Amino acid sequence: MGRELLFAYIMRRIDHTPDLATFVLKTEPRDAFSWLPGQYCTIGIDDGKGGIVDPRPYSIVSCPEDGVIELFVELGPPPDGNLTPKLWALKEYDHVRLLPKAKGKLLFEPAFRNHVMVATVTGIAPFLAMLWRHFREQTLADHRFLILHGARYQDELTSRYRNELSDLATLLPDQFCYVPAITKPDEERNRGFLGAVGRLPSLLEGAIASRGFVAEETIVYLCGNPDMIVAAKTIAERLGCVTREEQFWKPAKEALR
Repeated sequence: MGRELLFAYIMRRIDHTPDLATFVLKTEPRDAFSWLPGQYCTIGIDDGKGGIVDPRPYSIVSCPEDGVIELFVELGPPPDGNLTPKLWALKEYDHVRLLPKAKGKLLFEPAFRNHVMVATVTGIAPFLAMLWRHFREQTLADHRFLILHGARYQDELTSRYRNELSDLATLLPDQFCYVPAITKPDEERNRGFLGAVGRLPSLLEGAIASRGFVAEETIVYLCGNPDMIVAAKTIAERLGCVTREEQFWKPAKEALR
C-alpha cells in the first residue's frame, strides 16, 4: 500500500468552532488525485514507514477544477474520533496521507428536476461540491434545489458555508431555497438566529410541500447523522421520492477497500 499512498499538504486551515474546522489540502503533484463532486476521500496520518494510521473518509467540499481538496471536519472523541484529535494537532504545511482513489455513489442525478439535499453539520460537504459544479456550468436553471442544513447551534452551520448557500438563494430564488435549522433555540449560543427550528426529518415534508415539488420529479439526498438519515429517508420514501445517501459509519477497514 505504501507506494499507492499520496501526500497531501495542509495549505489552509480555518477553525470555525473549537470542534469544527475546514482543511484545504493540496496533493503533489496537483493532479495526482481526481474525484467527482459528491465523492469522498480517505485520509490518515503518516506512520513514518510509508503507511497510513487511522484512515477515515471525508466528503469533499471542493470541485476538481479548484485544484485543492477542501474538507469540512468535526472533532470527535474516540473510538470513532481516533483521527480527528491528530488532525487538530496539525498546522498549515503539515501533511497527511491520502488514499489514491475517491469513492462514493452520492452523485448528482440530472434526470430529476427537483433536488432536495438534507444534511447535518459537516454532511453539507458533498452538496456544496455538486452545487458549485452546476453553478459554474450554468445548469442550475434546469433544476430546482431545496437545501436543509441542520445543527444544534447556529455557529455549527459555519458562516463560510452558510453565507455561500444564502447568497445562492438570494441570487436564484426561483431555483434555490436554503433552510438552515437548529434544535436548541433557547440556548444563548443561538441568540439572534433567523431560520427554522426543529430536527430535519420533522421539517422535511413541509419544506418539500412549500416548494410545490412533485414526488415523481424529486430526489432526496441525505448525508450526516445516521439517525437523521434513517428518519428522513423514511419520510421521503413515504412521500414517493427517490432517496440517495452517504454512510460513513462503516468500520475503518472497509474504508481501505
